Amino acid sequence: QRGKNGEPAPRDTYIARRDGKEKITFKYECLRPALEDTLGICVYEEQLLKLANCVAGWDLNKADGLRKLTKAKEKGKELAIKLKEEFVEDAIKHSKLKNSEAADIWENIIFPFSRYGFNRAHGILYSINGYHTAYYKHYFPVAFMCAVLQAETDKASSPSKDSNIREYKKESKRLGINIVTPDINKSFASFAVTNNNTIITGIEAIKGVGAAAVKNILETREKYSFKSFADFLYRTKSSVVKKDVIQALAQAGCFDSLNITRKAAFTYYADIRTKANKFASSVENIGFSDWNKLDDFKFEKPDMLEEWSVQNILQAEMDTLGEYVSGTINDLYGGFFTGNGTTTLSKLKTLPDGFTIKIETVIADVKQEKLKNGKNKGRAYARFTLTDVNNDSAQLTAWPEQWVKYKDTLVVGKAIRAVCRVNNWNGSNTLVLDRVENIGVGNAL
Repeated sequence: QRGKNGEPAPRDTYIARRDGKEKITFKYECLRPALEDTLGICVYEEQLLKLANCVAGWDLNKADGLRKLTKAKEKGKELAIKLKEEFVEDAIKHSKLKNSEAADIWENIIFPFSRYGFNRAHGILYSINGYHTAYYKHYFPVAFMCAVLQAETDKASSPSKDSNIREYKKESKRLGINIVTPDINKSFASFAVTNNNTIITGIEAIKGVGAAAVKNILETREKYSFKSFADFLYRTKSSVVKKDVIQALAQAGCFDSLNITRKAAFTYYADIRTKANKFASSVENIGFSDWNKLDDFKFEKPDMLEEWSVQNILQAEMDTLGEYVSGTINDLYGGFFTGNGTTTLSKLKTLPDGFTIKIETVIADVKQEKLKNGKNKGRAYARFTLTDVNNDSAQLTAWPEQWVKYKDTLVVGKAIRAVCRVNNWNGSNTLVLDRVENIGVGNAL
């Protein structure tokens, strides 16, 4: 994190001093009692209180007003003016400082503190937690990454949830951990460890499969595993495991182990369920166990053994699992991603403002908006969410001129090779479109 004008955050100075690369100094000797333990840097809220006590002679009750001020930020302007005047006046008297010196302490130590300060108790607990997680990740990487994925899956929906899961999956693969597709007979609700280098995806991680459906599937499976797709359809509740659930399960590859193609499960689930129910009822009427006799049930169509194309399988996996499992993005877009002279989205955060790059990405989302101010007020522009061959993502803006020019071609599902400029806004890097060089179309399901 950086200061108001882009200057290095105090943590950078602290690390340099800790490592002996920078001399430990105190700009004013009256700061030493409050900052000596942290190498001359104000790190904790408690130090802010002690600083006010040592420098201005304030008791801790009055000094606590400084802590509250830093948390108030923009809402505390009037309070800031009042406290600054009091602090400067009292610091001059108590520590024999010049007016400029007391004001310097306020402007460069106290007031900027809200950008990075927190209380010491939190700092200690965060440090302990950091050591614990580092230990578990190093010595028990599979269990650790599984727990991280479970925790993220269990969170309520948030803008960062999907991107976080993608990052954790990438990190798992970097560690040599294999994350396999969900299986209707092996998966649990969430991610689970199956052996010392494999994590199986949980059923609730599939988009379109709700908690009620997951519960019914797992409770039904407790008696014994599903022996066939027809067995699954017959034993689960059609009122809970509905069309959208079954089709999402098929798209994610959940039924692959039941010897049915994804296309057949997606397409014929209703016909199979209806006929399986009738068959099971008929054998039950003559005294046989319907579940066991259901193994004899056969449902056939001329195209029952046909499977989707590789492109359609990959698109379905992206829609339900958020990643390509059975291939790569180039299988979907026919070798569009060359990598020649292009920059991956993962490097975006390291690039300077205004830097020009060429990217190869897929458009994952488009939102058209209208400018509210300026000479182009009322004109339409667009914001895009992009993803690249490494499954990294970024935000792109097409301002009115570019949006008018490329509007008909920049749609969800298309791959683009484009020249963009890096735009640093509020501490994060996004992209601004200059021109589109090439467009590739994936085969959507």
